[in-house]
Amino acid sequence: MRRYPPRPVPEPLDTNAVPVVLIGMALWLVAGLILVFRRATLGHAHHGWWLWTCVAGLIVGIVLLGYEWHRRWRRAVAARRADDTTPA
Repeated sequence: MRRYPPRPVPEPLDTNAVPVVLIGMALWLVAGLILVFRRATLGHAHHGWWLWTCVAGLIVGIVLLGYEWHRRWRRAVAARRADDTTPA
């Protein structure tokens, strides 16, 4: 038995995460470039996993960017369909 009556589920917020993902990707890219130039100038071959961490961050950013673009496209199509089916 429930103690409280069920509450209505709110609509999801329509956010734009593309700038956030792009900023994160830019930071990973800058960090990776710093590591590449540091490795080239100092000649240290250790700590290569830091560079791979930057590469993984960029790959995750690309996946998230594609997900965000697809999500926004799906919402736009759903909104267009809802507008087409509403009686005038």
